[in-house]
Amino acid sequence: MANRNRASQSLRRYLLWWIAGGGAALVLCYMVLLEFYLDIGVTMRAGNALERVADDYAVRRAADPQAPLPAAPDIAAYRLVAEVPEAVRELFPPDDYGHGKVAWAYLGGPLRELPSSALLPACGQVPCDVLVFYSHRLDERDWLYLLQGLYASSAQDAEQDLVENATRALSVFLIATLAVFTMLLVNRIRRPVEQLAHWADSLDPEGLRRPPDFRFRELNTVAARLGDAFQRLSERLSEEQRFLRHASHELRAPLAVISGNIEILQKINGPERQGEPQGEALARLRAAMLDMQQLTETLLWLHRPADRPLHPEPVELGELVRNLVEENRYLLHGKAVDVAVTGTASLIVAPATPCRIVIANLVRNAFQYTHAGRIELHIGASQITIHNANETKVDRNPAAGDDYGFGLGLKLVEQICARLDWTLSWTPSATGRSTTVRFCR
Repeated sequence: MANRNRASQSLRRYLLWWIAGGGAALVLCYMVLLEFYLDIGVTMRAGNALERVADDYAVRRAADPQAPLPAAPDIAAYRLVAEVPEAVRELFPPDDYGHGKVAWAYLGGPLRELPSSALLPACGQVPCDVLVFYSHRLDERDWLYLLQGLYASSAQDAEQDLVENATRALSVFLIATLAVFTMLLVNRIRRPVEQLAHWADSLDPEGLRRPPDFRFRELNTVAARLGDAFQRLSERLSEEQRFLRHASHELRAPLAVISGNIEILQKINGPERQGEPQGEALARLRAAMLDMQQLTETLLWLHRPADRPLHPEPVELGELVRNLVEENRYLLHGKAVDVAVTGTASLIVAPATPCRIVIANLVRNAFQYTHAGRIELHIGASQITIHNANETKVDRNPAAGDDYGFGLGLKLVEQICARLDWTLSWTPSATGRSTTVRFCR
């Protein structure tokens, strides 16, 4: 689960990245298109004007072969490539010349490096902003090359500055609007998603009967699937609980019969025959029967109806612990184990049955898994600590995994403590385990 959380992405961040990336791509495309249409606009505007000049000259030349070249303050005309200034030919290479072809360049670029003699015919005494070169075929042998300098007047400059400022302001406004729209969109999606997560965390039968509306059809579909899965799990869990409760009830009667018959057999054999094989077999049978009774009692309490009230009452921990030690001392038969009960008397107010079940399971667990050594039960203020230490090495079954020494009894104790809000903690050691239960937080 931890690896899955690290690998998963935030939906909010995912949407922000996609929208921000899409906005950046749109801005980039807009800039590219702006440059493209600017090039087309300059080319078409200047090209059309120069084409009219070239067509007019072609008409005049047809009537008079000695007609003078076009003359204008911002236009220079040439008949031969060699007549074109060398600096202009470097800027507009002759290999690119063609009939009706237009080429242009900004003054802020390569034109700043051109000598004034190259710009003088086209620009005169006025600084040019753009230089346009146009080539036109007059006939099979003759060409006309036109060089025009374009510049903006003060009014045009002011108008251009106004347009540029308005464009910048509009761009900032659009970016801000996109950012606000993105945040609103993300929040609009995030809130129902968080609502769905909260609903799933607090899912109960009432929530299944009346699920909320999560605004989006897809989220409602996810909620429906979660509800169906929860319903199936709840039904399966209820079936298992009913089975365990019924099985535990059914086991009580035969266990009581077995217990009574074992006591009768032990009385028939008498105390003088307890060391014989028959007496030892009866003792092992009685121990197994007591294990089953303890497990049955625990399962019955765990699967009691949740709405059945608990009745706290005064419980003296010291007396209860000593009684349970004596009841389970048979588990230490044949073992070199010392048992010590330490601490002062501690009176708590708690449900007596679960309190007894918890302590009995802890005592049985310590007695079962200590083969030689010492078991210390320390009674503190509203708590009990059981520490068992083995003096001999215990052969552990690898198939048992890490739960060796932490049997089914302690698994059930965990559930009882969680239900009653008691604190259960344990500390493993090389020779055993130390377990503490605090009966009030």
